[in-house]
Amino acid sequence: MSSEPKSKRLSVRELPITSEAGRRRHKALLRYPRQLVHSHQTLFFELEGAHLPPAPDRQDYLVLALIFFAMRHATDLHVEGRVSRELLINLEEFQRAWCAWRPDVYRPIRISCDEELEPAAPSPWRRGVVAMSGGVDGTFSMLQHLPGTTARDRCELVTAMLVHGLEIPLEAERAFELATENAAAITAQANLPLALVRTDWRQNFSLAWEDDFCTGLAACLNLFSGTTSCGLLGSDEDYAHLAFPWGSNAITNPMMSSDRFRIITVGGAAGRSAKAVSY
Repeated sequence: MSSEPKSKRLSVRELPITSEAGRRRHKALLRYPRQLVHSHQTLFFELEGAHLPPAPDRQDYLVLALIFFAMRHATDLHVEGRVSRELLINLEEFQRAWCAWRPDVYRPIRISCDEELEPAAPSPWRRGVVAMSGGVDGTFSMLQHLPGTTARDRCELVTAMLVHGLEIPLEAERAFELATENAAAITAQANLPLALVRTDWRQNFSLAWEDDFCTGLAACLNLFSGTTSCGLLGSDEDYAHLAFPWGSNAITNPMMSSDRFRIITVGGAAGRSAKAVSY
């Protein structure tokens, strides 16, 4: 990826994390290059739940949250913090794919940070967090990884995650309450805790939802990397009906992984009808 002058660099810094009983808030401050004018200079992710994971020791989630925003504006991205080197390597090919699919919209950028963390030995434990919405895809993903499943690639689920601010807008509080009740009823049957995440990412930094929604979701999953080694996403389409470009896909989803936290797409071998009859 070609380097840009410092004046064309978007910088992001994680502010001090605030915590209270059952809630933790991550907030970041953005500094834009002179030629980029944007209405919001902060970005937040807030976790809520009875058993929250410790805060990640790196800012990989900020890279994922802002990579499309930076590519759209053709500005380099610098994180004032620690980022996994393996994630940065994978995002090189991630950019190549999206710039090939949408050359009229995105440009390759250089991503940098204060400290690149070298790959560590992979965790022997496949402990996972699964993204839930209460719908077919997330429920199927959860069922595929419950105890008793004999597949070698099963993950030990630690928690499920429901996000407010992605598919359900932040202002739609009642709709999110209903979604929470539905998701909690499903996860309770599996004896799996449900954690809630709220974020203004889509509201303020998603510029093309059908392209970038999965990076927002991956950023949320990364907030659980303190206790898990993988984040599970339900596939939108089965392998026989893949269409490109689309934000969540079998090609670029794995490229959002690092040595510490893998993004795994579940359910590509099953169509919607097969998923629905599985539970």
